[in-house]
Amino acid sequence: MQEGKTVYIDSEAYSLQYAPYFRTDFKIGYRLNMKKISQEWLVDSQNITNRENVLEQFFNVATGTIDQRNQLGLFINPQYRILFNLS
Repeated sequence: MQEGKTVYIDSEAYSLQYAPYFRTDFKIGYRLNMKKISQEWLVDSQNITNRENVLEQFFNVATGTIDQRNQLGLFINPQYRILFNLS
C-alpha cells in the first residue's frame, strides 16, 4: 500500500494459487459439401456451466484493496463459413 502499486515478492512466487480452473465447451455443426465450395454452420458454446474462473488479481489504488477480475461466463458464438475447394 505504501508503494501505491502491486509489489511482487520473488521469493514467494507460486506460493498462492487460484482455485482449480474448470470450463466445459460444446460445439455442434453441420457441413454441406458441394462441387466447388463447402458451407459450415456452427454453434460454439463456451463455458456452458457458466463458472466464473479467475482471470487476474490486482491492487486497486483507489480503494487500497486487492480486487479480482473473472473471465467471461457463458459465451455463445454462432459461425458461418464458406470453404473454397481449389482442386
